[in-house]
Amino acid sequence: YQRRVHGKIPAVEGTHSQMWRSLFVAQLCGVVRDDAQLVRTFGSEMLRFGQADMLGVCVLGNNDNHIAVVERRNRCVYVLKRDDGTILCPFGDGGTALGLLNGPSGICSNSLGHIVVADTFNNRIQVFTSEGKFLRALGSEGDTDGQLHHPERVCVD
Repeated sequence: YQRRVHGKIPAVEGTHSQMWRSLFVAQLCGVVRDDAQLVRTFGSEMLRFGQADMLGVCVLGNNDNHIAVVERRNRCVYVLKRDDGTILCPFGDGGTALGLLNGPSGICSNSLGHIVVADTFNNRIQVFTSEGKFLRALGSEGDTDGQLHHPERVCVD
């Protein structure tokens, strides 16, 4: 996902919209139509510390015009309007306490619009509202049932 694409748009997983698809091009998010025509890019406004490491994107399950982007380097999640890239709700900060993130990488949304994040270096999955309010955490470090070792992707059914 973090490579430059010259003249080609890579296949993207994780969106459920028939009309639009979201993808990564270098360190920016982009929106393309189903016919692979680039509509717009956005993301430079997410560069809090000069660099970004956007590893995951999802369409919120309860609002097809909002997307959530997980940004590892700055340890946060951005909720944006998909049509123009306006940041609606940035949330998260680095740390180990519940609701804080340490190396977040994977992201998805359930039908209620809750945002589910693979909190990689905290060895857990965290669930937030679409406004960024912490709801719950799942897992702890380990190799037995219910434990995780650096989860990087997440999916809900």
